[in-house]
Amino acid sequence: MLVTSRVSSSLSLNHFNGPDDTYTVQSGDTLSRIAARHNMSLNELITSNPQISNPDIIFSGEIINIGRYDTADISTQPDTYTVQTGDTLTGIAKDHAVTLDALIAANRQISNPNIIFPGELINIPISSHQPSPAEEQPTVPVEPIDPGTTDPGNNDSVSGEFNYNLITGVEDNTHVTGEFIAEVEALADRLETQPEYLLAVMSFESAGTFRPDITNSIGATGLIQFLPSTAAGLGTSTDKLRGMSSVEQLEFVEKYFQQPHFENKLGSVEGLYSAVLSGQATPDPDDTLTNFMRGRPAYESNAALDFNNDGRITSGEASSAVVSRLYGGVRNVQQLLLAAGVVPAGQQTNFADGSFGPHTQAAIRSFQEQNSLPATGYLSDATGRLLLSIDNNTNSSPENAMDLQFSEAIHERETPGRQYIDSPVIGSFTITEGFMARGGPHSSKSERLAVFADNPTQTEVVPAGVYNLGIDYVTHNGRIDSWFDGEVVDIQYSNTGYGNRLIMRSDLLIEYQGQQYPVYAHYAHADGFTVQEGERISAGQDIGDQGSTGHSTGDHVDFHTWIDAGGQRITISPNILAQGDAVLA
Repeated sequence: MLVTSRVSSSLSLNHFNGPDDTYTVQSGDTLSRIAARHNMSLNELITSNPQISNPDIIFSGEIINIGRYDTADISTQPDTYTVQTGDTLTGIAKDHAVTLDALIAANRQISNPNIIFPGELINIPISSHQPSPAEEQPTVPVEPIDPGTTDPGNNDSVSGEFNYNLITGVEDNTHVTGEFIAEVEALADRLETQPEYLLAVMSFESAGTFRPDITNSIGATGLIQFLPSTAAGLGTSTDKLRGMSSVEQLEFVEKYFQQPHFENKLGSVEGLYSAVLSGQATPDPDDTLTNFMRGRPAYESNAALDFNNDGRITSGEASSAVVSRLYGGVRNVQQLLLAAGVVPAGQQTNFADGSFGPHTQAAIRSFQEQNSLPATGYLSDATGRLLLSIDNNTNSSPENAMDLQFSEAIHERETPGRQYIDSPVIGSFTITEGFMARGGPHSSKSERLAVFADNPTQTEVVPAGVYNLGIDYVTHNGRIDSWFDGEVVDIQYSNTGYGNRLIMRSDLLIEYQGQQYPVYAHYAHADGFTVQEGERISAGQDIGDQGSTGHSTGDHVDFHTWIDAGGQRITISPNILAQGDAVLA
C-alpha cells in the first residue's frame, strides 16, 4: 500500500500505535474475514503478522496485528513551520504548495493574516488528500443505474472513445449513475480535460467506491478526499460533503480544480492527480512534484513512489497507479504486460501482485521501447491504450482469451506440498490440494471419469474413494477471480458440503470424440458472490469473496471443471484447460 498525500514529518516505519491496532481471534474467525472487517486486504494482514507461519490456521485467543505493518504510520497532525524574518502567509503558502485560504483556515489562532511574527509556530495543512488503500475496494451495494443522458453500462462513452466500465469501480456502482457520468463529462469539458481522467482520479482517491462520504484516517472525505481545511477553503465542510450525493459533490470537485493556478494544466491524468496530491498541477511526467524531494516530509511519506531511487518523485511516478485505474487497476495492467511478453522469465512468477514497483516500471519501459513510445517507464494513457488494444487484437478468440499460462503444472493424483502458481488471468494463488488428490478431509466419492494432463487424449475411470474432484486453492488477495469468459448458470447454497457455490458455463470448448462441448466450472465455499445468475463474466473478473462456508477447514476455493458429453460428466484437469486447445479421446 502506498501513502499518497503530503503528511506530517511525524512518522515512523513498521510501527503500531497500541492496543487499537491488535485483535484477539474469536472462534470461527479466518484471516480473510478479519481483514475485511478491518478494511484491510488479506495480503496486508498477512504481512502485518509475520509470526503466523500458516495463514490458513489461526487459533482462538491469538492476538494479531491489524495495523498496516508495511507502510508508514502517519500522524494526523499537520506539519508545522516556524516563521522567519520577512515571511508572509502568502509566501509560506507558496513554498509549501498550499492555497492561502487553506493556510489561513488551518491557523485560526492568527487574528490578522497580514501580521505574523518571527518565531511564531503555524500549521501547514496537508495540501492533498490521502486516499484509502489503492487496491482496497469497500463493498458497494449494487443497484440499477439511474436513468440519465449516459448509461455507464454501455460499451463506450458518449464520444465512443472510451469504455468507462474499464475504470476500476465504475461498473454496477450505485454511485456512478447516468446523471453522474453526464455531469463528469460536462465538468471535463469545462476543465478542458477528459472525463475518463477525472473518473480515474476519483476512483483512486475513493478506493474505487465513488462514495461521497468515504473518509480516511486523517479526516479526508469524498471523491477527491477533501481535507477539512480544503473543504473550508471551498466554502463547505467535510460534514456537509459527507451528506451530499456523488452528483452534488461534483460542484466542489469543480471548485477545487478551478483554482487559477491549475488553469491549462489539467488535460492529463498527470496534471489532474498532481493537483490533488501536491497542490500544484504538474502535467509533465518528468517534472519533480513540488516538495517531493528526499529529506522533505512529502517525499519521505511517499518514498515508495520513487521507483528509480533518485531522491525525487516525478509526476509520472506519482500518477502511474492512477493511470492504471483506467484499465482496471495495477494488477490488470501487469497481466497485460505479461501477455505482451515484456516481463523477463525470472520475474513472471508473482509479477501480477497489484503493486506498482521497479519491475513493473521496467516492463512498461520495455513495452514502450518496442512500440516506439517515449520510454519513460511511467504508465501513460497512451501506453495503457496500446497495451489494451494489442491484448484485444491478440485475444480475439475464446481459446486465446483464456490462456491461463500457469507458471508450473498443478500437481495431479497427489499433493506432495503446497504450490505457488501464477497466471496472467487470475494472478497468484496457492494450491493446497491437487487435481484428483487422494486423502484429505474429503467425503467419499462415487466412480467417475476424468482426464489427466499426462494423457489428455484418454479418459480414465477414477474408482470410488476419498479424493478431491478438482483442486483446492487459496487466493492471495482473498477474492475469487473467474478463470474464463462465460455465463453464470447457477448460484446456490449447496447442502452437499460445498457451501456457497457458483457454477458457470465457459466459452471454452473442448473436443471429445469428434464433438465440441463447453467447459463448466464451479467455485465453492465462498463467503458470497458479486455476480448474479445469467450474468456474463470475463476471464480475470472478480466474482466473489473467498470463504469457508459448507464443510470447510479454512478459507479457500474449491474449483472443479468438467464437460457433459453424451450424458456423461467428465472431470477435466486444470492443466489441460490452461492449454486452451485440448482435444480429448
